[in-house]
Amino acid sequence: MHESRGRRTIGDDWRRSGTVARVLRSSNEENLPEAHYRRRAGSRPDRTFDPVSVRAAEADVEHFRRSLAAERRCTVTEASARLGVSIDRFKRIVTAAGLAPVATEEIRKYGRILTIRYYRAADVDALADHAHADTELRAAARAVSRSEAARKAAQTRKLNLARTVAARAEIEATKPTPDADCVRVLLWTAALMVAAGVWPGPLRPLHRMADPRVPPLTEILRDARLPRAELETMLAELTPRSAELVRLLVSPQDAERESGVPIEMIPAELPRFGDHLLAPLLREAVSSPPPWLLRARAEVESRRAVHAEERRAVEEASQRRRAERAPVALRLRARRLAWECRRWGHATDAPRFDAIAIG
Repeated sequence: MHESRGRRTIGDDWRRSGTVARVLRSSNEENLPEAHYRRRAGSRPDRTFDPVSVRAAEADVEHFRRSLAAERRCTVTEASARLGVSIDRFKRIVTAAGLAPVATEEIRKYGRILTIRYYRAADVDALADHAHADTELRAAARAVSRSEAARKAAQTRKLNLARTVAARAEIEATKPTPDADCVRVLLWTAALMVAAGVWPGPLRPLHRMADPRVPPLTEILRDARLPRAELETMLAELTPRSAELVRLLVSPQDAERESGVPIEMIPAELPRFGDHLLAPLLREAVSSPPPWLLRARAEVESRRAVHAEERRAVEEASQRRRAERAPVALRLRARRLAWECRRWGHATDAPRFDAIAIG
């Protein structure tokens, strides 16, 4: 470390005053490279120190401390904490300012390879204006977005109010009375149960009978924003009549057995809820068959006749194939038996089976 015996070396300065040494040791704990300490203290390539630089650093220790602190390497987390911003905001600020890291390091952690980037403390402190500008811009953007959100909310409230008024007017004009058409009563009862979330015991079968006309009515009731108590009152008015109608509904299987035609062939004009028909109307149609029922029955009979003819043709073809295959199967069996006879020592019986196999 000493340059020569006849000259005063940097070691003499270190022994006389340890101030700069203590500064270097304290800075070494702050993640600064060793080469940087020596460069700041006047180090030479041969690891000796320039006395002039050391005396200058010793004369103004605070300036020396500030110089070392400015060169401190900060990770992204430390730099964001230094500026008082989040890590994501720091990354955006660094990208906008075009600041490049002074060093990078790859470490293995959590089963992954992580890249650690280091920035100079002085460069990080210089980004304070960028951070302040970013904060101001974000605050302005939030103010604009709140204003825009308030305007959209006002428009939405206006549209919702108009939809509510229109829906309530439509409900008042179209809601049925208990003695109205049976299908309308059932449709409104099902829609009211869905909108109110109430399923009275006698009316629960309606929940399992899907009808495509119920969802639009439910949407109208929801757009009206009626209180649940009012919905339950409307439902209670229709419940007695609806309970009677539910007991009159006939399932598709029972309707097919009673009418003699599939439910798909029954015209949609016949009142129904989903795929369930009303028993009185079905019995009336069966007792005095209308033209559509007669045509449907005739079509069913013709389909049955066609299917029976197809089955008969298939059965005849199968019988023909079996008859054609019988001689071949007999000859193959005779050949097998002849081989078995010769194998097990019954050679006298083999010619008889050979004759069958050849013939």
